[in-house]
Amino acid sequence: MKRFLSFVSVFIALAFSINAQDALVSVNGTVSDENTGYPVPGHEVIVIIGDSLSGGGVYQLVTNDQGYYHVDSIATSGYGIVEALTLDCNFETQIQEGTISPGINNFTFDFSICTDSVPPPGDCENWFWYDTYDNVTFDFYGESYPLAADVYLWDFGDGTTGNGQEVEHTFDPGAGDVFYVVLTTVSYDPITGDSCAAESMQEVWVGGNPGGDCDNMFWYETTGNFTYSFFGEAFPVPANEYMWDFGDGTTGEGQEIVHQFDQTMGDMFVVTLTTTSYDSVGEPCTATSSQEVWINNGGGGDCENWFWYDTYDNVTFDFYGESYPLAADVYLWDFGDGTTGNGQEVEHTFDTGAGDVFYVVLTTLSYDPITGDSCAAESMQEVWVGGNPGGDCDNMFWYETTGNFTYSFVGEAFPVPASYYVWDFGDGTTGEGQEVEHTFDPSLGDVFTVCLTTYSYDPVSDSCVATSCQDVYLSGQTGLQLMGTVYAGGDIVNNAIVGLFGTDSNGTFVFDYVMTDPMTGVYFFDNVPTGDYYIIASLTPQSPEFTNYFPTYYESAIFWFDATVVSLGDPNNPYDIELVPIQGYAPGPGNVGGTVTIGEGKGDPGNNITVLLMDEDENALKYTSTNEEGVFDFEDMSYGTYKLKVEMPGKNSEIATVVIDEDNQEVDLSFIVKSSSVILSSKSGFERLAFAGEIYPNPVRTDASISLTMTEPVNVTVSIYNQTGQLVYSDKENLKEGKQIIKLYTSNLPEGLYHINVLGENGGTISKKFIKIR
Repeated sequence: MKRFLSFVSVFIALAFSINAQDALVSVNGTVSDENTGYPVPGHEVIVIIGDSLSGGGVYQLVTNDQGYYHVDSIATSGYGIVEALTLDCNFETQIQEGTISPGINNFTFDFSICTDSVPPPGDCENWFWYDTYDNVTFDFYGESYPLAADVYLWDFGDGTTGNGQEVEHTFDPGAGDVFYVVLTTVSYDPITGDSCAAESMQEVWVGGNPGGDCDNMFWYETTGNFTYSFFGEAFPVPANEYMWDFGDGTTGEGQEIVHQFDQTMGDMFVVTLTTTSYDSVGEPCTATSSQEVWINNGGGGDCENWFWYDTYDNVTFDFYGESYPLAADVYLWDFGDGTTGNGQEVEHTFDTGAGDVFYVVLTTLSYDPITGDSCAAESMQEVWVGGNPGGDCDNMFWYETTGNFTYSFVGEAFPVPASYYVWDFGDGTTGEGQEVEHTFDPSLGDVFTVCLTTYSYDPVSDSCVATSCQDVYLSGQTGLQLMGTVYAGGDIVNNAIVGLFGTDSNGTFVFDYVMTDPMTGVYFFDNVPTGDYYIIASLTPQSPEFTNYFPTYYESAIFWFDATVVSLGDPNNPYDIELVPIQGYAPGPGNVGGTVTIGEGKGDPGNNITVLLMDEDENALKYTSTNEEGVFDFEDMSYGTYKLKVEMPGKNSEIATVVIDEDNQEVDLSFIVKSSSVILSSKSGFERLAFAGEIYPNPVRTDASISLTMTEPVNVTVSIYNQTGQLVYSDKENLKEGKQIIKLYTSNLPEGLYHINVLGENGGTISKKFIKIR
């Protein structure tokens, strides 16, 4: 069960008599669906007791099968406040509250909420802290774990809201002294395709907390075996003392501390951190905060599932489900057409008259016999009936021998990395994994046909299955020798890497790299099967000339489509390569950068991919390679017109035209690598676009603008969508050549996150985001 209230700091100081009689408080209620009236089981409700003497407590409850929750016999002084909180399907917090006083100690809070789009249980948390210099205006800072959140939503407890990881808010001192600030985060997991929502709350005292002018917070992580590491912070003055109460009868001291819980004592423990800070004159300030720690994941767990499918006619599909880390006890399928199924492997035939695309959902339930907990996971894919127009994937693999008939195999899938790798070694045995090792039995033969089948899952597109095969010769593959020398400026190169790739006569992809000989500059490939190949050489960073020459194809070509294809029947050695020198560009204040992504949507970063910078006539000026995050950058560029493209063998890349001038000194681009081409996410269909600026101002209070620079006139449609995908604004613009400013009339839009799409008349969309605030 996701823990959406994972960080709560309680500082209740109500002005009631300290002589009040003790009272036992009970809180109960139901959660029902606002549309059907049916009870909502397994839904989380947080109950907070604020007591004038004891400080109160936080209780994390889950509704039963009848949608009922309750907590009884909470000891209080007889005065205080009680609140119940829960999340609806829009991740909005529903709050009800009451006042504890003599004779009033039983509370019923019923919730009627929307439930149609609540995400499945997740395992994420969030927390936040804040700074203030006048106790009226506060700067809030949010964090999310284990994934960085895609959405940060703030409820300041005074009827106003905000969004963003860092926000500033000014409270009205006349509206009260204490406000309950709630942070809701939504994180998207690109591996599982699931979302996870978390929520945390703190009290904020306007005008100063009568309990002291200091605060603290803590977070934790588990190392397994019910052992947790806790980390505390105190502000604005670092604490001199950190005292921990682990809620199990034990305590500890120190800013960082490790504690092991006894699982026989329960699943949940309320951990409390008390810090004492001393100011410059020795005055102490004490702060306390508490969190619930669920040692068995709060009744949920940290599990995942995924699935893939096969089809031979694009109408009847075979589905296969997997669950991690435990095999699921229950597999439930929703085929998106009003029908369901169950089982780890199921077959389903869609009605072709009911539509082209269906959203198939797999829900798994796993039972852990060690902890006694259950864990639910959910994943979803689009399934195209009749064939997905965007579904096109491929794979390849290579291998090397370690001796004694043992081979190491490595597989790759593209444009989307595979979720599942299955190997058939051609000797009656199989294997799984991206990297596998296998030992052949030479008594079974000398040649084995090894096949790799990959299952790739694209969260915004489809599943795709690909298979490739190669022959493995135990006595040595019968092939040809290919060699040559690498030169730079007429001199041999002693630090270069040479790549060979292409397709042999059987259609199998061949891929290999070798280093040049440090003395002779010669490269050598052995056992190359007949076929058609590209050869490319590049200096290594160890070469003093590394920044002076382009990666170059045989013979002396920068672009793969200009390269000479080497067709091997009879080799025509040597295949010498003369590296092409880098011209560079004049220095200036400009900067062009961006990203390369493998696959559309939430694809993976394209690491170590070459991006070429060219002049207006497409003469290559310089190149760079993307880093692990897929980011590239060309800095200190003079004013002028430039062109950029991704250079990948066999892939046609769209060319981005950018103009660096006084008004546009920084340009950001995004390339997407597909199966057979590279496209510009901000350009596709926008042949007349030279530059697309950012929305400004951002965040937006009234109206906003976006700057476009066009090489020719073009008609566009400007559309704005809210977070639920609803169209809230649309306008048509006739753009002229040169720099154009599009005015966005957003003053009447409510607060929130919006997406803007600028659609060209020939197709293609520029997509931007902005935040609307008051």
